[in-house]
Amino acid sequence: MVPEKETCMRKLSSSAFFITSCIAIVFLFAVFCGDSLSQDLAKELGANKLALGHHMDDVIETVLMNLMYQGKYMTMMPKIKSKNFEDISLIRPMYYVEEEFINKWIRGSEIEAISEDCPLKDEGIGARADVKKIIENLKFDIPNFKKNVQKSAHNVYIDAIVGIKKE
Repeated sequence: MVPEKETCMRKLSSSAFFITSCIAIVFLFAVFCGDSLSQDLAKELGANKLALGHHMDDVIETVLMNLMYQGKYMTMMPKIKSKNFEDISLIRPMYYVEEEFINKWIRGSEIEAISEDCPLKDEGIGARADVKKIIENLKFDIPNFKKNVQKSAHNVYIDAIVGIKKE
């Protein structure tokens, strides 16, 4: 095993849990290893599901960043097939859970939160930080702003879209 995988396995064995069933579904949390390495690890362990740690605020920020910085409407899906491994599904079990609720729950539990690897996370700089500030301002002025942005991916009127792209 490569050193990164050994580190991830150590973190997983001491900090995470696996749920297995007769059809060998194994859930791993990608926050421990990063998406690509987690998919490699999931494959090595025989998993067919990989649970990613994205929450509702990540989804909303991604939608707005795509609109504002890329000029496209694209969101995160709650469940998709892995592009790297055909037999692994990526799921986002916290897709409908707000970051604030997760933070409150962590503070009230005895679970030690593992910080994100992003070096800009605590700096408050970059596109995601800018979008977080915009959301923070708009959520007070527009009722249900966050939920409506997330819900917009479920309420697309194809006949009212000028162009649709498939990857």
